[in-house]
Amino acid sequence: MFEVRDVIEAIPYAVFIFDEDCRVVMVNSSALALGYSQDDLRGRHVSELALLDEQDRQRMCASLGEERFSIEGSITKRGGGVIPARIYVSRLDDGHLMVIRDVSDVKRAHEYILAMSQKDVEEIRKARDYAEKILRSMPVPVTLFDGDGVRKDVNAAFERSYGYTRREIAGTRLDAIYPDREVERVRAAFELCKEQGLSTCETIAKRKDGSRVPVLIRFSAMKGENAEILGVSVDVTPLKEAQEFADLLLRNVPVPLSLLDSEGKRMLVNDYFERLYKRSADEIVGSDLIDIYPKKHHRALMDAFDAAMAQGHASCEVEVMIEGRELMPVVVNFSSLDDPDGRRIVIGTATDVSELKEREMELKRVLDSLPAAVWRSDRDKRCTYINKEFTRLLGWTGDDLVGVRDDEAPYVCDERTDLCDRTWSEVMHEVWDLIDRGKRPEPFEIPLRTKDGRVVAHRAVEIPLDGGNVWASMDITTEKMAKKGNDRNI
Repeated sequence: MFEVRDVIEAIPYAVFIFDEDCRVVMVNSSALALGYSQDDLRGRHVSELALLDEQDRQRMCASLGEERFSIEGSITKRGGGVIPARIYVSRLDDGHLMVIRDVSDVKRAHEYILAMSQKDVEEIRKARDYAEKILRSMPVPVTLFDGDGVRKDVNAAFERSYGYTRREIAGTRLDAIYPDREVERVRAAFELCKEQGLSTCETIAKRKDGSRVPVLIRFSAMKGENAEILGVSVDVTPLKEAQEFADLLLRNVPVPLSLLDSEGKRMLVNDYFERLYKRSADEIVGSDLIDIYPKKHHRALMDAFDAAMAQGHASCEVEVMIEGRELMPVVVNFSSLDDPDGRRIVIGTATDVSELKEREMELKRVLDSLPAAVWRSDRDKRCTYINKEFTRLLGWTGDDLVGVRDDEAPYVCDERTDLCDRTWSEVMHEVWDLIDRGKRPEPFEIPLRTKDGRVVAHRAVEIPLDGGNVWASMDITTEKMAKKGNDRNI
């Protein structure tokens, strides 16, 4: 025993009721959530509804003579925004019922709740039959139980989904369409609903032909003396398939991968993660992000994790402990996204850079053996490395220069001296311009300032390498001073 308004307001999808002339006479709050007001909708002919596009309006008008039909279409929110939707239309005695279901996310089936309230019989007697017809027209399977779990009625969608007629299924007990191993789970949810008014259960249902289907059941207790329970079941096969595919994909991505919650706890790791870190999923799932890394890297990891949560992406280079002993260099990349429930999660991948590090160390050994000052910078022209000869000739160390931009380095000399005709900036901007245009600059002379404040002259060359530049130079101060002395003598 329930009112029409109670029925449609309990449905979290947009519901419209039309009169015989196909004009809107009632909408629920979910319909108004699309941004349209009562004045925008009430009294409008179906062909005038701005939320439906022209093609959908024409298809609906052409199908209104049918008892029941549905179309795949789209809904335009007021103020912009289009969402894909399935539109269900059923004929009523004196009009039509339209339910618009957002299908952009299969998980929203979890939010489908029908809760009806019972009021004084005298006030709603005239609306009862009408409300029951609407219930029968709902596009999802609905069952009405008594307080003992016996089915009193089912709607047409239940008959279509499970293959039973109302006559066959009415009077059966709750467990009639569930496998033995699922009965306890369903019964527990039913009893919880009786205590709390609402409950949810994900289970397996059996159709009349013996086939099985994964469903989400929402039980809702109805107010009134009869203590009836309304059960709505939604087929979650597409969701299950999507979850299985996502799990398969994640587990077989050919890089070590883990899923972390917003607190940095691991929810899932794939096979490659287990191989790299030499730990089983049972050992690692539930652990904190930093657990498998040395303490010296904890801050860098958490900073990168927080940056990914805020900005979407971040990375850091750290070492990982293998079996509690061996240290392996890895680059950890983080990417954040929202799952279908709106929860923020982070995907973390780790790339073993041991070989790269070995090649870098070999390169450093070669560069350290060169009789020239070597400086290496990244694509932002920030120093990433200097060799021993650079420190010997100029006095500056890696601690002084690594991370500093070339044009902000303390060795820059922007004064004209007797040793060089041009300043550091004049020379280097010309060199960088040539490199940017894909040309290789000739060796050049440039003034540099040593750590003890002296100005020296170097003959240098700079070339692009791995997205940055490499500079090599030799001190020609003595040579320049000797030449200047000879010039004076001449």
